[in-house]
Amino acid sequence: MHRTTKLLYLLTLTLVVVQPLFAADLTVSPSEGVRTQGWSPDIFVDTLSSRTVSLSITPQKPEKTSLSLKCLGLDPGDYYLVVSGQDPRVVSQGDLASGVQVTLPGAIGALAEPLKESTDLWFERTEEALAVSEDFGYPWESIPTPIRNALTAVREAGEGLEKAVASKSIRLRVTPVGAGPIPLTSLSELTPEEIESRRKALHEDTRKLIQLVSDVDEPAIRREVLAALIPIDFSDPRGSALNLAAQGKTGKGDLSLTVSNHRSNPPAEVHLDFKLPEGWKTEEGTAMDFSLAPGESREIQFPCEIVAPSGSGRVCIPVEASLDFDGIKYKTRTGLGYGHEFIRKWSIIGPFAFNPDSWLTDSFPPEKEVDMDAAYQGPDGKVQWKQLDAEPNGRLNLLDNIHPTQGRIAYAATWLYSPKAQDVTFPMGYDDGIQAWLNGEEIYEDDRSGAIHLEEFTLEGRLKKGWNQLLFSVSNTAGDWGLACEIRDQLGGTPKGLEISATPPKE
Repeated sequence: MHRTTKLLYLLTLTLVVVQPLFAADLTVSPSEGVRTQGWSPDIFVDTLSSRTVSLSITPQKPEKTSLSLKCLGLDPGDYYLVVSGQDPRVVSQGDLASGVQVTLPGAIGALAEPLKESTDLWFERTEEALAVSEDFGYPWESIPTPIRNALTAVREAGEGLEKAVASKSIRLRVTPVGAGPIPLTSLSELTPEEIESRRKALHEDTRKLIQLVSDVDEPAIRREVLAALIPIDFSDPRGSALNLAAQGKTGKGDLSLTVSNHRSNPPAEVHLDFKLPEGWKTEEGTAMDFSLAPGESREIQFPCEIVAPSGSGRVCIPVEASLDFDGIKYKTRTGLGYGHEFIRKWSIIGPFAFNPDSWLTDSFPPEKEVDMDAAYQGPDGKVQWKQLDAEPNGRLNLLDNIHPTQGRIAYAATWLYSPKAQDVTFPMGYDDGIQAWLNGEEIYEDDRSGAIHLEEFTLEGRLKKGWNQLLFSVSNTAGDWGLACEIRDQLGGTPKGLEISATPPKE
């Protein structure tokens, strides 16, 4: 097996168990052979003396109860098992020999068609799983896309399991393959003193994780996996220099940010090199070296003179980091962003009929073809495309430009030129629900009701070289209506060479 394929295969073996909405809705009881402390919907397991963990989960309010199993892949010799309530977090740490298996009773397997009586389960990632991963120190966004793809699970199996738990008690049997007792530790429950006393064990666990990538041939994959497992965290940059730059002004100011080493990481020797934007100067230099103990944070601040700002909008400062975690070394590159650069040129059309129960599957002509010369019959008369710029605050105001507004759908389209193929993100806010297509492929949907908050949601997509079509459908039940959308490269800045057009450009 190719080493990279082997890596991705091994990374899918870890299970993270998450129970959203459980809080006061469930009675959770331990099975024989499990010694516990503070057993509750937020379970704290102290020690397992047997090779099998069984949890009996009985819904008290079936209509409000759901169950999901999530996977987050790490070293197959170090599994992290999680059971949690409304606030998911890493609850336990297990050192297993070679594998984890989830076994379902036949009755449950029969209710969930894709499942069998005994099977390995993989389910789609949710926000709860994201919260778990962030708590243990490897944010989901920092895990390389190939690995994230390998960790994506089966939607149908998850839906079947949720139906089963809504009507019955369900027993999950997590059976480790291997012998000996399994120490489980609740990181969230430990005091600072207890964390300090157990830090050596945590560091040893980290070292075991690193063994997983020690023989990976591809340096880029090895670097990204290490960055996911033992990350250094950067706060958002702040300071008067950023305010000046975002307004396109010249002047003197300061730049500051916080750099943190996660509490479960080994001690770190850090070398940072800040790549200031063109036209920025600092007399103190932009390269620095310092040490960070586990759990330690350091405030970095230096004065800057902005001599020739290139204009208002978003500022992004690339940072190159060389990290040495007690002999485990890697280099990484990130971007520290500040301010906004909105997509301001749009074409809009509507209104179209809105059915709250089916609008995400209903299809209207703009989804099939964006024809600027076409006119369509809507529920309130003929509708045609028209150009509309976003307001100074970045908001595309549909409420004042499409009528009637309540119980309707509108479409917004724009075209983005990229000088190369590249992955991008679209930080945005919207009111109410939204569906998104990039070059005709759906990349996002959200059936919600709520106001626009900048950067509340982040969409991901890949631009091809040349012009790319970005299309949104936006629903409105009542009240305000619109969206605010930005585009950023992988470092968090505005993609170089980006051009935006409100109408289809001539290639």
